[in-house]
Amino acid sequence: MRRSAIAALTGLVLAVGVGVSIAQQAGPSFAPAPAGKNYGRMHFETKLGSFRVINGEGQFRMTFKGTVLVSQHKDGALNVSGNVRKEIDERGRKVYFGQGRLEVTGQWRAIQWFGRDMSADWFGAGMVQLKGEFDKDLNTGTFWVDDPKQVQYWQTSLITVLLPNPAGQDTQEPIERSAAPNQGR
Repeated sequence: MRRSAIAALTGLVLAVGVGVSIAQQAGPSFAPAPAGKNYGRMHFETKLGSFRVINGEGQFRMTFKGTVLVSQHKDGALNVSGNVRKEIDERGRKVYFGQGRLEVTGQWRAIQWFGRDMSADWFGAGMVQLKGEFDKDLNTGTFWVDDPKQVQYWQTSLITVLLPNPAGQDTQEPIERSAAPNQGR
């Protein structure tokens, strides 16, 4: 009896784990790109850091803790949910603070965020600047453009990523540095 209960529980845990990993790889679905638009797809996440999406358009979704600014949004919807309060709404700029979800469609001059526990999906065009900070486990965050199998890491210096990924844009791979032979290591 006890073995069958353990086997059933193990099977349930494995089934849930497989279901969660499949759901995470697929990501959220987006509406098709408007006719004549060349859109790309990007996912980025970090436990601690900041980003700025500049001259963006399309569909942008994120969950976050911290502060987010949406500047000069037009031709679409802006929805905020969760434990988030609007702090500023003037001169085309809206600033929100708290923990929740932001969904933006249309065009915008900038979406800026800094804080913790952020995960974003963007289907559209524009430019994003990422700045990672080391969390307690010394991780800075990850991102991918168009191919979920091509995961890259945020750097602690500012990096710029274009969406859609132009042909020939290099993807950077980390290079392990060894000690110089003359330094007595």
